[in-house]
Amino acid sequence: MEYIPELVPLIRYLAIFLLIVFTYYIIIRPLTKNLSKSSDQKGKQAESKYSPEKMKEMVHELNSTSDLKKKKCLREEIAKWAKENPEEATHLLQKWIEKS
Repeated sequence: MEYIPELVPLIRYLAIFLLIVFTYYIIIRPLTKNLSKSSDQKGKQAESKYSPEKMKEMVHELNSTSDLKKKKCLREEIAKWAKENPEEATHLLQKWIEKS
């Protein structure tokens, strides 16, 4: 009975610690896993449709061709795709930079 007043602060700190651990494992950790999975899936979709190699080919073709109509068509195609899929374009550029 004489130790109970001394244990109250210890129990309080233990409860706060357990609450933080509980919050991390139940809320924060699953949320970060879910966000990273969706980011990876978006990247795979972007790579499957327009891989970095495909985009490099398009840019190389854009730079090497002297046909103005073809250049305009390629630029419009790249710009249209980037406007329709900004997240995929961003992810694709990040992957492209990482591979360079």
